[in-house]
Amino acid sequence: MVTFPNAVWADIFLSLHALFIVFVVLGFILIVAGKICPLTTWENDMREVQGGRAYPSTFVGYYLQKIIYYDFPLWVFAMGYTAFTVIVLMTWIIRPPRWPRFKSDNNQEKYLV
Repeated sequence: MVTFPNAVWADIFLSLHALFIVFVVLGFILIVAGKICPLTTWENDMREVQGGRAYPSTFVGYYLQKIIYYDFPLWVFAMGYTAFTVIVLMTWIIRPPRWPRFKSDNNQEKYLV
């Protein structure tokens, strides 16, 4: 069994986190511009290739679809994402993140614990 050092796992999670942030920001821009989410388009294309149905008829797929997909006009989603963005920005203003502090120990920078 191959084990990775913690630094490798940390880099993997950092990469996934960065990709998620990029996806959210670009997704927001696409939605405001009136585009459909690329993942939704990709999902529908794969479903149509498989059997011609845009959504599943399975139990889990049916209920997940009911929870995730809503039949609202595009502007409702754009307003929701905008409101969420404002809340995040307000949170950063009211309670800004505390960045890690560094100390010098033998000319090496380390995180304070």
